[in-house]
Amino acid sequence: SLTGTGVTGTAALSPTSLTFSSQNVGTTSAAQAVTLTNSGGAALSISSIAVTGTNSADFGQTNNCGSSLAASSSCTINVTFTPAASGTRSGTLTVTDNASGSPQTASLTGTGASSTGGGTILLATKGYGAYTNSTVTISTITSSSFVVPVGDLLVAYCGTSSSSAQTPVISDSAGNTFVQIGPVAAASGGAALAMFYVPAAMLQASSSDTVTCTWPSAHKNLEVMALVYSGADPNAPLDSTQTGVVKGGTLIQSNPIASVSAKELIVAGIMSGSGCLIPSPGAGYTMEIMTTPPSGCSNPLGAAEDQVAVSAQSNVSASMTIATAVYADMIVATFKPAP
Repeated sequence: SLTGTGVTGTAALSPTSLTFSSQNVGTTSAAQAVTLTNSGGAALSISSIAVTGTNSADFGQTNNCGSSLAASSSCTINVTFTPAASGTRSGTLTVTDNASGSPQTASLTGTGASSTGGGTILLATKGYGAYTNSTVTISTITSSSFVVPVGDLLVAYCGTSSSSAQTPVISDSAGNTFVQIGPVAAASGGAALAMFYVPAAMLQASSSDTVTCTWPSAHKNLEVMALVYSGADPNAPLDSTQTGVVKGGTLIQSNPIASVSAKELIVAGIMSGSGCLIPSPGAGYTMEIMTTPPSGCSNPLGAAEDQVAVSAQSNVSASMTIATAVYADMIVATFKPAP
């Protein structure tokens, strides 16, 4: 009798994820390439190459792979992004073939921006983390994972219940270099908050980024907040900054910002040094993050709100109202839209 073992191709995609920068709704991005490689000893039979997933219609692909890929060879799949709506859009490039592990996939992520004109800033993604424990102190906290598209602005806060203005070390898994916005805010005597950003021109994109804050000493309460925005000035987005403080009260309000131009982004974050709080956003602001710890505290330690100025304004403040009296600090910053 005769026996034998059939040989099939061995397929792999590289890279396994693509992130597209902010793209106006209804317009098409430049193509990004994914390589399909057959490293096996036999030809790879390709049944289909398609985009699947939640927003599959927002992504297109062309390729030179054909229906068969020779052994030890590769082909190119070019992917484009045409968002149908604003915000984060996602899909999956899917290659179905006769290789083991079929289908091969690559994740696709992009951000749709308003097509009403240049310079419209939109929240793209966000992540946060929080910790509280009355007996066990720690010095480091890491956010949940979030997408960082190419060409976006990354804003981050690091907060702790320190009574001194300790400056944390901030880093992220994408290897970005953060710029601190002003000094640490610690006027409440019970909290310390630092704010940072990475301009789009310096940003390293990531399909799964996390931000980590580390302090010189350990504390009972920690928070980290990260917000990603499309449409900001890529090179010098920061315009102005202010702080606010509350000591045993229920309203925290920043010092006024002298002037804010139309379409500028205003971001405000707080940290409570007296434990759990339930904040409400200021007039015209949207509450984007409330940092509720996974255990030990039923309410947030801090929060972040934002708004985009619809017109030029003067003496602009950010504020939050809290259900119970707290000691807390706030930092607010304004960011210019892309020209």
